[in-house]
Formats: sequence, C-alpha cells, structure tokens
Amino acid sequence: MKRLLLLLMIFVLACPLAHAETTAQYKALTNVDFGLRKKPEESSYRYLKVPEKSKVKILEWGEEWCLIEYQEQAGYAKTKWLYHVQSLDALRYPLPNM
Repeated sequence: MKRLLLLLMIFVLACPLAHAETTAQYKALTNVDFGLRKKPEESSYRYLKVPEKSKVKILEWGEEWCLIEYQEQAGYAKTKWLYHVQSLDALRYPLPNM
C-alpha cells in the first residue's frame, strides 16, 4: 500500500513537469506546405499535412528543426518553414536569432 501511494505521489508531482516541457514558447506561420514529422529527420514518417500560411505553436526551437503543434498534434518541422515568429512570453522566451 505504501508503494502504491509513493508511486501515485511521484506521478502527480511529475505531471506538471511533463506539461511544462510542452508549453508553447512561440507562435508562427508556415511558409510552405509540409508533412509534420515524428522525428527531426528528413526521412522521418510524415503523418499530418500542414498547409502554407497555417498558424502553429512552437514548443521547442532548434536551429534546423522545431517541435511544433498543429491541430493539437505535435511533431517536427524545419525551422526554415516557419516565419512571422512571435514569442508568447518575451521574458522567458526571447526571439531566437533567425
């Protein structure tokens, strides 16, 4: 019983941390049609089409790839496919060098 309570406490405490990692940092528009990818690789499986000029949320910024959210689905997009990037909290997430 004690182990079950301990595991439940760990799960409850870990949930906000997992959610904090997926909080949107930026919003942007897309400048091309592309497939949302499972991994940040050219050869990765594409599972959702993102049309040009779509509004997306950027969860993690990278020089070559960004983790984005589109229609409540998270996946990877090339950074160069995004434009008009705006920070959702300028103090915590300053605009990256583009």
